[in-house]
Amino acid sequence: MRRARRALRVEGAAWVVLSVSSCLAAVAVTAACARLGALPSATPLALILDWQPALGLSEPWRLWTCAWVHGSVAHLLVNVVGGAVLAFVGWRARLPPASAIAWLLAWPGTQLLMVAIGSQRLAAVMPHYFGLSGVLHAGVIVLGLSLAWPPKTHTHTHTHTHTDTHTHTHTLARPRRERWIGLAIVAGTVAKVALEAPWTLAPHADPALGIAVAPVAHACGIAAGLLAWTALRLALRPVR
Repeated sequence: MRRARRALRVEGAAWVVLSVSSCLAAVAVTAACARLGALPSATPLALILDWQPALGLSEPWRLWTCAWVHGSVAHLLVNVVGGAVLAFVGWRARLPPASAIAWLLAWPGTQLLMVAIGSQRLAAVMPHYFGLSGVLHAGVIVLGLSLAWPPKTHTHTHTHTHTDTHTHTHTLARPRRERWIGLAIVAGTVAKVALEAPWTLAPHADPALGIAVAPVAHACGIAAGLLAWTALRLALRPVR
């Protein structure tokens, strides 16, 4: 147990654990659903786990479990590859545990924002929602923001005389190139989702994936990632 806790303190480790575990859970649930029927998302197990807007918040576990249900093998593979890329980039960037916590908070936050849009409005055009894509969009935003604005980590106050006091705040050092990459990630993700016209609410059929893609979930993932990252950044702000 101590070794596990120590490992999670290593920069980037918590981020990788969250990404990999979410992908493995999606693989396990989708495989179990596939054994029960030809279309994984229509099996009894999937209907217990997916998010159904008409239910609102009456069955809150769906805020988490819906990310593990997928409609096809292609849908699953695309999201698992996306999760693997996020895990690798977050590990290389040595993201702090706080970034992983923000991403974890944004997971149910993505569906909560869809509830805020209006359960009945969404239910009329999207009776069921499932997949990791909304959560992955939240992760991309948290990753980009963490690179662009690294957190202030330590504050030290030194008193040299009775009247001479200096306060030094150390910021996690990142090359300027990484910070520009973070900004590009955020801007590119927002632009990509804007082109999907999420304000229409209705999913778009994607023959290649064999499902209907829900841009509104992508937009809510972006907003949830931004809100979770900002809230945690303010909560962990160094006290001077």
